[in-house]
Amino acid sequence: MESTLTKLQFSHTCLDLLLSDNFPPTKESATINEMNWLIHDTGILECSAVAEKFHLNGKNAKNVKKAYIISAGIHGNETAPIEILNDIINKLIRAETQLVHPTLFIFGNIEGMKKSVREIEYNLNRLFCGRHQKIAPCYETQRAELFEKVCSEFRDKYLDHDLIHFDLHTAIKESAHEKFAIYPFVEKRELNTEVLDNLESMGIEAILFSNKKATTFSHYTSEFLKACGITVELGKVHPFGQNPRESFVACKQTLIELIADKKPTMKNKKAIAYNVKCEIIKKSEDFKFNFDKNTKNFTRFDKGTHLYTDGEQQWHTDEDGLRIVFPNEKVAIGERTGLLVKEVLVDRN
Repeated sequence: MESTLTKLQFSHTCLDLLLSDNFPPTKESATINEMNWLIHDTGILECSAVAEKFHLNGKNAKNVKKAYIISAGIHGNETAPIEILNDIINKLIRAETQLVHPTLFIFGNIEGMKKSVREIEYNLNRLFCGRHQKIAPCYETQRAELFEKVCSEFRDKYLDHDLIHFDLHTAIKESAHEKFAIYPFVEKRELNTEVLDNLESMGIEAILFSNKKATTFSHYTSEFLKACGITVELGKVHPFGQNPRESFVACKQTLIELIADKKPTMKNKKAIAYNVKCEIIKKSEDFKFNFDKNTKNFTRFDKGTHLYTDGEQQWHTDEDGLRIVFPNEKVAIGERTGLLVKEVLVDRN
């Protein structure tokens, strides 16, 4: 029987195999075009150069080793990042581009991808940092546990590398900043200004700095694996084949350049920085936002605006300049139903 890696090299893409249920969980490895490939499980591939090379950092004249995790499809209907990841792997395995830094590629909610839904039973991006152990077993808890295991093993293999994780998403709603990123909160972590520059090369227009711990994938890699994990939002959700591919050229090109140890060539504007002021947590089934359901992410509200009602409680903004991000009334009770953020200046020196 033809192996999965052989199919990927000559006749199929990852997306072909995943959507047709032809990507088995069997471990498999091969050296193809001077690159070592390892399949850990369905939709999880690791790639490293046969002879790893390191660039020379002129400031300290030391070899800087990097390793990358690039994930997509943690929500199954967020198709643009899945297509980006698919294209990058396809180019690598067919020798259309090169790789220098070891990279772990992860396709997230594959059952959700097949059904074109965000999740099967539970929001996969709320199940990391061990939270999958506190939820009744389901497809998403299995995937979260698997990702933590594989990422931890990848980290152990490259302990002397700087680890960077880009978790690629698209948003349910349109946004005043079409592309934005979320920088997880980890105590006493230094700001990685190089990664901020790379995000801008991807076309990221805004960066949200979290103010508390979370159970997202990027928070897991940041806190537990000492990575620079970033959640990257690339626009609005579209079905497979209907994404405006020209909108994702900067992101895909920058990722290809980074794993090849090349300086990103795309030039974009400096991103606006926001601090997360608070999370809005849904406390009852009677939760309702007091604004139109088509309100965009980053819509600004003045002080005193009646923002939402939750049961008998009405909540009004307590300062000017607050903006809403990820408003979603349909989450479960106890889950985050939105973020309030405010613009700040960030010192990158």
